[in-house]
Amino acid sequence: MKNEKWKQIIEGPIMVVLGIICLILSAQIRRNPVKVQGFLNVIVQAKMLPCLISVFIIGLGIVLTVQLSRGQLTTAVMSGETWLRVLVLAAITLAYLLVVYRVGFLIPTFLYCFSMLLFLNWKQKNAVFLLVLSVVYTAVAVYLVPGILNLNLML
Repeated sequence: MKNEKWKQIIEGPIMVVLGIICLILSAQIRRNPVKVQGFLNVIVQAKMLPCLISVFIIGLGIVLTVQLSRGQLTTAVMSGETWLRVLVLAAITLAYLLVVYRVGFLIPTFLYCFSMLLFLNWKQKNAVFLLVLSVVYTAVAVYLVPGILNLNLML
């Protein structure tokens, strides 16, 4: 019976372990060479957001473990179609990472954002609206945000 209970709550500890791994990796990000005065220097560091998200993942893993052990939540069962979507998303992301490493940032990121938005929303939205939304979102993500932050990502 105890083994059955462990199988029911395994998702929470897995999230905690993954959060700890992410936190360790995030803490190894180098400090920015440009210093800012005061506490703002901590906030603008490249490792700040990854560390913060890692802590949130650890916290969510703990909450999930407690809720699963109390029976407040149950593990969701994914259908075959959902597993296929997960595999396709993982394949698209892996291909993006490999192509960015070889080709550069701009074109692969544009194609990745565009393909993810289309793939994730294809059945839920009008095709023309979805294409326009994808173009606008991708243009903002690739050009406008780096431009506002004064980042040169065109390398």
